Amino acid sequence: MQFTLNDFPDTPFEPGRPVSPSNFKGRRNECIKIIRYIPGVIKNGTPEHFFITGKRGMGKTSFIQYVSRIAEDNFQMIPIHFNNNDGSSVEELI
Repeated sequence: MQFTLNDFPDTPFEPGRPVSPSNFKGRRNECIKIIRYIPGVIKNGTPEHFFITGKRGMGKTSFIQYVSRIAEDNFQMIPIHFNNNDGSSVEELI
């Protein structure tokens, strides 16, 4: 079977180019899982850390940018991003 570009719908998503938080769609449940920790962090002063992993082009950076925007805009938090520079294990990250 042969495919042409017409066989694929237009999409704003392109691996290696994160979408802006204003264009981020989907992953509502995943966003809620992280955002629900924020009030407790503010109340208790105990930071939470999240390890986001996945294959290239899955939307990790777009997801983090979206959640970070919510933390900044709604909770006056300053998110810190750490790139593992292609490490593939927790040990390499540490």
